[in-house]
Order: sequence, then C-alpha cells, then structure tokens
Amino acid sequence: MLFRLDLLERINTWHFHLPGLAEKERPGYAARRKDIALNCRQVLSEYNKKYSEHREFANDALQRFVEYAEADSTEWKGNFREFNAMIFRMATLADGLHITLHDVEREIKYAEAEHK
Repeated sequence: MLFRLDLLERINTWHFHLPGLAEKERPGYAARRKDIALNCRQVLSEYNKKYSEHREFANDALQRFVEYAEADSTEWKGNFREFNAMIFRMATLADGLHITLHDVEREIKYAEAEHK
C-alpha cells in the first residue's frame, strides 16, 4: 500500500531540523545538549508521576550527570531513549529520595561499559 501524495502534501507543511543528543553544536544550529539539565528534571518528573514517587537529584549528582551528558566524548547512540533510560535507572536504584553522586557514577560506569 502506498501513502497518497495528496495526503502527504496536506500534512507536509513545516520543515525543521531537530538535532539529536549526539549532534554537536555548529553555526546556525543549537545543540540539544544545552537542554540536558532541563531534560533531567522533566524526565525525573515523569518518573515521579508514573510511579507516585518524589525523587530528586542531589545538586552534586545533577551537576556530575550534566557534565557527563554534555561532554563531547559522550556519544548518545540511543539518543533520548538512552537518556531517559539512564534517568529511570538512577531513580529506580536510588536508595532514598535523592539520586546521589554514587548513583550517577554507577550509571556512567554502566553506560561506558555498554558502549565499548
């Protein structure tokens, strides 16, 4: 079955480039990595709603994760699915209400081993 071209033209109105996490910033294009801290909070908020939890990042933990996530050496092969999975794992495995620096370091070590 083929998609009808007249229907495609009806919905094919806007064209824009939405970079993935793996893309680096270049002239004329903002990198998605600049939104990492906001996305961390948003994904954690979604986790909290879904599981009726109240988890938060400890300040040093959020800073370390953002540092890792924004680094040029972080490849983000799985784009936002990988990012979301990391946040969900950290929230799930956290011992208390805060995702700690220990939780972040454990997750970074896991991610680096997965990408070797």
